[in-house]
Amino acid sequence: MKRFWNRPLRAPKVAALGQASAGFALWCAPAAALAQFAVGIAIGLPPPVAVFEAPPPPRVGYVYAPGYWAWHGDRHIWIGGRWILRRPGHYWVADRWEPVAGHWRLVQGYWAPHGRRHKGWRGRH
Repeated sequence: MKRFWNRPLRAPKVAALGQASAGFALWCAPAAALAQFAVGIAIGLPPPVAVFEAPPPPRVGYVYAPGYWAWHGDRHIWIGGRWILRRPGHYWVADRWEPVAGHWRLVQGYWAPHGRRHKGWRGRH
Protein backbone atom coordinates (compact mmCIF):
# COMPACT_ATOMS: atom_id res chain seq x y z
CA MET A 1 0.00 0.00 0.00
CA LYS A 2 1.39 3.40 -1.00
CA ARG A 3 1.42 6.30 1.43
CA PHE A 4 0.63 9.56 -0.30
CA TRP A 5 0.76 11.81 2.76
CA ASN A 6 4.54 11.45 3.05
CA ARG A 7 5.17 12.72 -0.47
CA PRO A 8 5.90 16.41 -0.97
CA LEU A 9 3.19 18.32 -2.86
CA ARG A 10 4.12 19.52 -6.28
CA ALA A 11 3.88 23.24 -7.11
CA PRO A 12 0.73 23.05 -9.32
CA LYS A 13 -1.16 21.17 -6.60
CA VAL A 14 -0.12 23.68 -3.94
CA ALA A 15 -1.18 26.59 -6.16
CA ALA A 16 -4.56 24.99 -6.87
CA LEU A 17 -5.13 24.36 -3.17
CA GLY A 18 -4.29 27.99 -2.37
CA GLN A 19 -6.63 29.29 -5.06
CA ALA A 20 -9.47 27.08 -3.86
CA SER A 21 -9.12 28.18 -0.24
CA ALA A 22 -8.91 31.86 -1.25
CA GLY A 23 -12.04 31.49 -3.39
CA PHE A 24 -13.89 29.86 -0.50
CA ALA A 25 -12.88 32.68 1.86
CA LEU A 26 -14.15 35.31 -0.62
CA TRP A 27 -17.41 33.39 -1.02
CA CYS A 28 -17.97 33.35 2.77
CA ALA A 29 -16.99 37.01 3.35
CA PRO A 30 -20.32 38.58 2.28
CA ALA A 31 -22.26 36.32 4.65
CA ALA A 32 -20.10 37.41 7.57
CA ALA A 33 -20.54 41.07 6.62
CA LEU A 34 -24.34 40.72 6.81
CA ALA A 35 -24.38 39.28 10.34
CA GLN A 36 -26.34 41.38 12.85
CA PHE A 37 -26.68 41.30 16.60
CA ALA A 38 -29.38 42.93 18.72
CA VAL A 39 -29.75 43.25 22.48
CA GLY A 40 -32.94 44.32 24.21
CA ILE A 41 -34.44 44.69 27.65
CA ALA A 42 -37.99 44.30 28.91
CA ILE A 43 -39.32 46.41 31.79
CA GLY A 44 -42.64 46.51 33.62
CA LEU A 45 -43.03 50.29 33.58
CA PRO A 46 -44.67 51.74 30.45
CA PRO A 47 -42.93 54.67 28.77
CA PRO A 48 -44.28 58.19 29.35
CA VAL A 49 -46.25 59.99 26.66
CA ALA A 50 -44.03 61.12 23.79
CA VAL A 51 -42.65 64.65 23.91
CA PHE A 52 -43.80 66.81 21.02
CA GLU A 53 -40.87 68.10 18.99
CA ALA A 54 -41.33 70.34 15.99
CA PRO A 55 -39.03 68.78 13.40
CA PRO A 56 -36.40 71.12 12.02
CA PRO A 57 -36.54 72.09 8.33
CA PRO A 58 -35.84 69.21 5.92
CA ARG A 59 -32.29 68.42 4.87
CA VAL A 60 -31.54 67.06 1.41
CA GLY A 61 -30.42 63.41 1.55
CA TYR A 62 -31.52 62.91 5.18
CA VAL A 63 -34.55 61.52 7.01
CA TYR A 64 -35.74 62.84 10.36
CA ALA A 65 -35.91 60.16 13.07
CA PRO A 66 -38.27 61.38 15.83
CA GLY A 67 -37.32 61.30 19.49
CA TYR A 68 -38.24 58.47 21.86
CA TRP A 69 -38.06 57.44 25.50
CA ALA A 70 -35.06 55.23 26.36
CA TRP A 71 -34.55 53.24 29.56
CA HIS A 72 -31.55 54.40 31.57
CA GLY A 73 -30.84 52.39 34.72
CA ASP A 74 -34.05 52.93 36.69
CA ARG A 75 -35.95 55.52 34.66
CA HIS A 76 -36.96 56.67 31.20
CA ILE A 77 -34.98 59.48 29.57
CA TRP A 78 -35.98 61.41 26.44
CA ILE A 79 -33.72 61.01 23.41
CA GLY A 80 -34.29 63.92 21.03
CA GLY A 81 -34.98 63.50 17.33
CA ARG A 82 -32.10 63.46 14.86
CA TRP A 83 -31.33 63.59 11.15
CA ILE A 84 -30.00 60.34 9.69
CA LEU A 85 -28.54 59.80 6.25
CA ARG A 86 -31.17 58.51 3.79
CA ARG A 87 -30.70 54.92 2.65
CA PRO A 88 -31.85 54.42 -0.96
CA GLY A 89 -34.60 51.81 -1.37
CA HIS A 90 -35.51 51.86 2.33
CA TYR A 91 -37.66 53.78 4.80
CA TRP A 92 -37.03 54.49 8.48
CA VAL A 93 -39.12 52.66 11.10
CA ALA A 94 -38.92 54.79 14.26
CA ASP A 95 -37.80 53.64 17.71
CA ARG A 96 -40.77 52.62 19.83
CA TRP A 97 -41.94 50.59 22.81
CA GLU A 98 -44.01 47.42 22.36
CA PRO A 99 -45.93 45.52 25.03
CA VAL A 100 -44.68 41.94 25.36
CA ALA A 101 -46.15 39.47 27.88
CA GLY A 102 -46.98 42.11 30.50
CA HIS A 103 -43.71 44.02 30.02
CA TRP A 104 -42.48 46.73 27.66
CA ARG A 105 -39.65 46.25 25.17
CA LEU A 106 -37.81 49.02 23.32
CA VAL A 107 -37.58 48.28 19.61
CA GLN A 108 -34.75 50.31 18.15
CA GLY A 109 -35.32 52.10 14.88
CA TYR A 110 -34.21 50.40 11.70
CA TRP A 111 -34.29 50.64 7.92
CA ALA A 112 -36.95 48.52 6.16
CA PRO A 113 -36.92 47.93 2.41
CA HIS A 114 -39.63 49.70 0.40
CA GLY A 115 -42.47 47.37 -0.49
CA ARG A 116 -42.20 45.47 2.79
CA ARG A 117 -44.42 46.41 5.71
CA HIS A 118 -42.77 46.31 9.09
CA LYS A 119 -44.45 44.16 11.70
CA GLY A 120 -42.69 45.50 14.75
CA TRP A 121 -39.58 43.69 15.90
CA ARG A 122 -37.14 43.20 13.03
CA GLY A 123 -36.89 39.46 13.65
CA ARG A 124 -40.55 38.97 12.69
CA HIS A 125 -40.37 40.28 9.07
